[in-house]
Amino acid sequence: MEAVAAVGEAFFSEMFEALLTKFNASDLINFAQQKKIYAELKKWKNILQNINAVVADAEEKQVMDRSAKIWLKELQDLAYQVKDILEEFDYEALRRKSTVKHSKVKMHCLRGLKWSGMFNVKMVSKIKGITTRLQQIASEKNSLRLGDNVGGKAHKARDHQRLPTTSVVSEIKVFGRGNEKEAILKSLLVEKTSEDDIHVPVISITGIAGIGKTTLAQLVYNDGKVKEFFDLRAWIHVSEDFGVTEITKAILQAVNPSISCTTDLNLFQLKLKEELSGKKLLLVLDDVRLQNYNQWSLLICPFEVGNSGCKIIVTTQDQNISQITGPLVHDTPLKELADDDCLSILACHALKSKNFKRHPLLKEIGQEIVKKCKGLPSAVKELASLLGAKQVYKEWEAVSRSKIWDLLEEKGGTVAALRWSYHHLSSHLKPCFAYCSLIPKGYEFNSDELVLLWIAEDFVQPKGHKQPEDLGHEYFSDLLSRSFFQKSNNNNSLFVMHDLIIDLAQSVAGDSCFNMEHELHIDEMARHVSFIPHRYDVSQRFEIFNERKHIRSFIALPTPCQRGGYCYLSSKVLYKLLPKLKCLRVLSLSGYFIGELSSSIGDLKLLRCLNLSRTAIRLLPRSVGNLHHLQMLILNQCKELTALPVEICGLSKLHHLDIRDTPKLQELPSGLGNLTSLRVLPKFIIGKAGGLALRELKDLSLQ
Repeated sequence: MEAVAAVGEAFFSEMFEALLTKFNASDLINFAQQKKIYAELKKWKNILQNINAVVADAEEKQVMDRSAKIWLKELQDLAYQVKDILEEFDYEALRRKSTVKHSKVKMHCLRGLKWSGMFNVKMVSKIKGITTRLQQIASEKNSLRLGDNVGGKAHKARDHQRLPTTSVVSEIKVFGRGNEKEAILKSLLVEKTSEDDIHVPVISITGIAGIGKTTLAQLVYNDGKVKEFFDLRAWIHVSEDFGVTEITKAILQAVNPSISCTTDLNLFQLKLKEELSGKKLLLVLDDVRLQNYNQWSLLICPFEVGNSGCKIIVTTQDQNISQITGPLVHDTPLKELADDDCLSILACHALKSKNFKRHPLLKEIGQEIVKKCKGLPSAVKELASLLGAKQVYKEWEAVSRSKIWDLLEEKGGTVAALRWSYHHLSSHLKPCFAYCSLIPKGYEFNSDELVLLWIAEDFVQPKGHKQPEDLGHEYFSDLLSRSFFQKSNNNNSLFVMHDLIIDLAQSVAGDSCFNMEHELHIDEMARHVSFIPHRYDVSQRFEIFNERKHIRSFIALPTPCQRGGYCYLSSKVLYKLLPKLKCLRVLSLSGYFIGELSSSIGDLKLLRCLNLSRTAIRLLPRSVGNLHHLQMLILNQCKELTALPVEICGLSKLHHLDIRDTPKLQELPSGLGNLTSLRVLPKFIIGKAGGLALRELKDLSLQ
């Protein structure tokens, strides 16, 4: 049930914000001038604004209230339909503009305008039906007793249940991290070498929740050489609401417990400065989430004046902590713990032994269990607590075959820590992260490609003069800095997600996102689907999509070993199934042996991203020019591509045309200069007379 609560938080708030913004679009207002339709759209906006005020409360109540859960599911489904209709109107406005702009015959132009009027009439009954459903959902919120602006209370309550850490550690139960500890000690146990250096030395320990940051800090804090080197030591667990005054007070009481209580920060800092004069202090700030440089500067002020012996160890999930603290003396990004060390932890906590000598039959299955934890020691400990009273092979085998996320959710610790990290993301990052549940476990991905998917799904909202790609990369960097993504060990230009982070993403995405490698059944509420291509993909694999026509993302994710050759897709999927998915925003067929597309591709009028990279496509159908919402056309490594249809020059929203590594493409169509939104064009080809002329690019703002 907890997972469902997060679904609302991941998608609803951003979806409603995007929806309400669409109602203010001038093109939509101008196009829907027919009084009857515009009046209905105004009703929608008013109803949605009223519903939006209570969504946060519904998200919290659905954890315990099944009626609230059903209400939110119906609301989510209806919100998608509202967005589809608004974008259909937007499409017609774009189509009409394109028709007027490019029509050479006046009568042709008039026919286009007349058809648009017929479109409005055709949509009236559908619009009224949605109005009725919206009114019904709005009335149901009263019976659920939903309140305004109360969201977040339950989250805060959960946050306060997080146990504080202490400096005490049972070293006999700690395995691994010896190299990391020695590297920190090497940086820590040195005297200050220059009086000109006024910077307080900071050492960071970073990594995802449960990786062992606190344990490593405890090992360093309790090391004998550290105790000898420093006159004073202080361990402070920093919660999110822990302000400068509270932290300073805690430090002061740690170095001198006899200090009398006060609430005056000035007195705290004066007394702390006095206590530290001429002394060397080791300060550990555990689980830091400071986002404000001024707060940090104020906190460390007593350590900078008249004291050269203070050093600080910070544990945090934020890999960009140096942007707050200043340059780091030493940075320790923790990797997954080795399987052998994890096996020792399992034996220690499950069998109360350092090894499996007394239980040799359990060792092999124990190795399988720790592999599922992917080097996360906290996860190993929690599974060990499940196995502690079970020393029978069959019971251990049952654990090894279970989903680790389900097992850990029962215990609460690691899962709670991961959820806590998610809940404290900014609202605009939550749908982006939830969408990452489409990424298979162990899959290496490109950040640029992921950002384009976020943009196509409307998760990246315009902000000032920033381009969507730039803003999307800021989102990615933010999630990377919080350890939701990691650099691949195999390729420094690619990224991966820890298995438990993917489990978290699947948990918060709920029924909305499905990866066909993880789940066999695709829920009727699913909107986004991904899959790894098979060598030969027959139509039966995708039959379920005949009943899932509201899918918005259909994404093939070829693996590195598949990128050297083609996979093969049934023509039934290309010519019969895909044209039925009228709600598609993202269509990726990367890596398939596809020589041509059906002209019916032009009927997918809500499509924003078409990825045909690494396919055998030779020519695109002229109907691609009907995709007026298309923002990204990805054709890189299409070795057989020979030409682009001139019709793409009418796609006013196209901003990303990737034609890298297309050796047979000899020219670009004349009129490409009309694409004023175009930002990415890796190469341009000056072809024969009638093709693209260099002067056409002068008005484009290419990156």
